[in-house]
Amino acid sequence: MRKHLTLVLLSLGAIAPCGAGIVTVDPLSHPSGTDISSAYTGLVMHVQSSTPGTTTYTPITSPVLAANCTYSVCLGNGPFGSIGGTTGNGLEEENCFDRTHAGLTTRDCGAFWKVLELNFPGGTDFVQINALWIIDSPHLIAYDSAGNKLFYCKTSGFGAGPPMPGSQPGCVSNQNVDTDGYMGVLKLQSASPVISRVVFASMLGSSVATRIQYNWINPKCVCKCPKLVASAKDEEQRAD
Repeated sequence: MRKHLTLVLLSLGAIAPCGAGIVTVDPLSHPSGTDISSAYTGLVMHVQSSTPGTTTYTPITSPVLAANCTYSVCLGNGPFGSIGGTTGNGLEEENCFDRTHAGLTTRDCGAFWKVLELNFPGGTDFVQINALWIIDSPHLIAYDSAGNKLFYCKTSGFGAGPPMPGSQPGCVSNQNVDTDGYMGVLKLQSASPVISRVVFASMLGSSVATRIQYNWINPKCVCKCPKLVASAKDEEQRAD
């Protein structure tokens, strides 16, 4: 009976691997104005903006809408879709969130900022954003479920600059310049699905996300079979 149990568990492990797959958020696949905040499995999106005069993290939360990009940065490249409109002054949002998380207050919370926030309830290990921007290039910051900063991808200042010190290696690619602005791809990844929150915004100026990709790991398919097989084998050995 115990040998039979071991074989059954091995069979279940073979047919029930942990599920994962890259999901692409493409605003052009939705009619303009569609609320896509929760339209994708494993992802909840918000536009977060500052509450004037505050000294703690009390953002104004707005839905994320699919739309055609209306900023001049898009004119040279056709009708790109934009997610959540434009973002800007992400440095103030970052300082505000970090200091509030540490139990501090700061005037940065009441300064103007607007960011795109990605929340992954089950966690992820990969996030990539195609972006368009003018003035300062955007950044991407990852946090864990407790609100602790994990790592980031920040590029240097005006235009299409290189990654800033401390950025995750290889996090910026395909930067190009056209007559109206800049474009590029930013990504963050980890060895395990510890990323719960990602913030996207320009340091200053404005930017738009034109496509988002992330790795969705099915929380209902976390294979624990090896542990069960080991327990069955241990029981069999103890019986001998």
